[in-house]
Amino acid sequence: MEMPMYQDIKIFKDWIKEYMKKLVEKMKSDGESEESISNFKKNMQEYVSSLLKKDRFKELQFFSGPGDNAAEGQLAIVEYRQVSDTEQPIVMLIKQGLTVEKCVIVIRMEKTSAKEYYFAIVDMNDRLMFELNISKKNDFDSMLLKQLIAHASLDIVDEAAAEQSHMMIKQVEKYNEWNISAFVTSSGVRFLMLHTAKNDEGIKNFFIEIYEMYIKLAMNPFHRIGEKIESPAFHKRAQLYGRKYLLA
Repeated sequence: MEMPMYQDIKIFKDWIKEYMKKLVEKMKSDGESEESISNFKKNMQEYVSSLLKKDRFKELQFFSGPGDNAAEGQLAIVEYRQVSDTEQPIVMLIKQGLTVEKCVIVIRMEKTSAKEYYFAIVDMNDRLMFELNISKKNDFDSMLLKQLIAHASLDIVDEAAAEQSHMMIKQVEKYNEWNISAFVTSSGVRFLMLHTAKNDEGIKNFFIEIYEMYIKLAMNPFHRIGEKIESPAFHKRAQLYGRKYLLA
């Protein structure tokens, strides 16, 4: 199942309007000057107007996250441009409270034949607790894109988990070259794996090992459920299991 694509320009404009309204409210509450707010609104409107020109895009995709509302999150827009002989999707991120000139990031999603994995643990409130990049690409843009793809898959993962009794969910979603598999605990914590290669058995074994570590951590009286996992030992063993089950 693909991520939703919004071709209805009215839906997009309404969403942008609501998004900007929340951001302006937040900027005011943070004590931003009227000049800063005015400049932000002007820059945002100019950017959106240029984006909506027919020769600029074929489809738009947008979602907000992480955060309970648009002002707490960020907006992602996928724009399809002609690059050489093929059309490549480009993700542009608009971070909260920044002007367009300073915050638009362009990420090309290149096809790759190498084995690449990105693992994340997300709690029942959609907070990122732990992440591990098991690939050669470890730059900021690449990691941000993987986080966005993982976050966008949460609703689909939750729907799939509600329809079955076992924890493992194989390839529940696909986005470009990235397949998304998941493991959902009884408490609603999601283990997400983005992967470019089919490796059901290896991913399953990796999830099981991580789950056993997570249970031990959750039983630790000094660990608060839902807080970020920053244990060096946890991270080191996760890397070890990644090499053992995913890259071997």
